[in-house]
Amino acid sequence: MSLWPRRTVMALGASLVIGSFLGAAETSSGADANSTIPMVVTPADADHWASYHGTPGNTAAISGSSRFPAPEIVAWEYDQDGDVVVADGTVYLRKGDGVHALSASDGSLRWAREDVGADGTPAVVDDTVYVTGDRVTALDADSGDTVWSTSFGTDGRIPSPTVVDGSIYVVVDGALRSLDANDGSPRWRRSGVDLERRDADAATFASIPVAVANDLVYAAVGDAGFVALGAESGEPVWAVQEETPSRGEGLPSIVATEDRLYVAWLGDGGDGGVDDGDDEGVDGDRNEGEEEEACLVLDADDGAVLERVELRFPLAATDTVRVSAERHGVNAYNYETDHSWTVGGSIDAWGRPSIGGRTVVVPYHPTDGSPALFGVDIETGLEQWSFPLAAVGLEDPHEARWPDFTYVIGDGTVYLSGEGSLVALEPATEVGANEAGADEDDAVGADTMDADEAGDADDSSSATESDDETREDDTDATAFDHTDHEMDVENDASNEEDGAPGFTVSAGLVSGGLVLEWLRRRIPANDSEQ
Repeated sequence: MSLWPRRTVMALGASLVIGSFLGAAETSSGADANSTIPMVVTPADADHWASYHGTPGNTAAISGSSRFPAPEIVAWEYDQDGDVVVADGTVYLRKGDGVHALSASDGSLRWAREDVGADGTPAVVDDTVYVTGDRVTALDADSGDTVWSTSFGTDGRIPSPTVVDGSIYVVVDGALRSLDANDGSPRWRRSGVDLERRDADAATFASIPVAVANDLVYAAVGDAGFVALGAESGEPVWAVQEETPSRGEGLPSIVATEDRLYVAWLGDGGDGGVDDGDDEGVDGDRNEGEEEEACLVLDADDGAVLERVELRFPLAATDTVRVSAERHGVNAYNYETDHSWTVGGSIDAWGRPSIGGRTVVVPYHPTDGSPALFGVDIETGLEQWSFPLAAVGLEDPHEARWPDFTYVIGDGTVYLSGEGSLVALEPATEVGANEAGADEDDAVGADTMDADEAGDADDSSSATESDDETREDDTDATAFDHTDHEMDVENDASNEEDGAPGFTVSAGLVSGGLVLEWLRRRIPANDSEQ
């Protein structure tokens, strides 16, 4: 990736201001529209994006009661790409058969191991990095030295590990194994599960990362369904054998929270359209009218089917909110308030979502426009910030396709991985959000600010509050207004015709001004076009 090429700088800044998205998210609620949605609740162990899809439950959500800060500058770049996790100030990158540990602050290399037969996404717990591939290996997080390694005599690849409560859970040659995280010794092994509707032998386990929550291990069995096993014993607790569509080479996705389990089969085996269990989702081309992938929402305790959700990627979820991307937009639903919102845009343009505190982070790559990364309010669906991927040399939407180009979030930073580089995006240090006049109210109440007000705010430098990453949000009481809501829906409809997602104009203007000012300070005065 080429970082901030000189000839694209002014065009980029102009596109941020002129091309700001209009409208707002369409919202609906079974409760009073003016009610306040509770703070997002996420597990206490989800402070870091430390394993496959972030957490042992694969929830793609990290905790926090404030908003995830807007990425505004390229903090550093590393000339390798691959699967990424972040924990305790260190970025762990799995590239090929090896693992590289980088400083999260400046991207400098702390250590590298090229001989561990790695594959998939590592898992970091306390002071140990757990790596799978042709074996399971534990590395010292500080030095990269091997703590222990366990082989199983398999020629296949072992998918990403799930590590929780002192145990490692992996699928090896169709069998689900539990290992002691301290030394790799076996705790239990289950080769398959007997299913009532299956005439053949016991169904073996699909080779994907399992999800662990509620003292249960949730796994997929062949093409027959999904099961829950006791985490300590490996004994089956329940199984869901509802007809699971056969997707050829497609593989299942499992996301587990305290109350719900989200299970789906993704991909149809087409070129570039299969999730191999260790990438960031499915992003192959679809034929017009092709059936959407179906996600079953199950009761986490007994496997009862609660509902069905359409999606194209593994969804993101907390204990109270789920966020999914499907063909026509990004959708969120709050189970406590019965409130939902949808952000539209070009068909098949949204990528895999994640949740950082009160922000939904999601990529957008329309076929007829410039790809970008968006942050939207998890309560309202309104835009908080956007970052154009042209800033990291990705102007062609096809170059920004997920899963070839992936991202993770953590510690106020977005890490983009693809095209041979790992890039860290952070809030600007020279220009703070409040220096540009963009406070916490802008994202939720931005539909009440016109373009002139936004321009005046862009020149303001009098605010002195702390940045978005640390201060509490005080806008809950104004999250919904009947009058503004009706106007927003109309704007959203008009912009879907233009292939742009429905967001607010003033938030885009302010974020555009931020980057323009940062660009002005970044480029030397004597740097002229050749």
